[in-house]
Amino acid sequence: MNPKFWRASREGRGFESLSAHQILSMHIITGLIFVIIGALITIYSEKFYETFGSVPFAEKYLSTEGGSRLFYKLLGILVTIIGFLVVTNMWNNILYSILSPLFGGQLKPPVE
Repeated sequence: MNPKFWRASREGRGFESLSAHQILSMHIITGLIFVIIGALITIYSEKFYETFGSVPFAEKYLSTEGGSRLFYKLLGILVTIIGFLVVTNMWNNILYSILSPLFGGQLKPPVE
């Protein structure tokens, strides 16, 4: 059973389902946007530090002098990894693996 995705019809009357190719294209485009944003955050972490300032949580718990800079780099790497998971359509499985123990196994595994 494939999940159904809907969009407004071009004629403006109701909704129409998206094809598998359109859904795959959305995953790839969305994931690549995440990858690009994550790479930019990682590369320009100094600019993010200058723009947004220090992060008290990072300065306290990362125990380095440049804790905020390290936080921005780690955030960028995390966004990049999430982007790759979206591109490869593995984010459903990862999310299921993380959340299913919290709900006592009540969640159903994603259907591909």
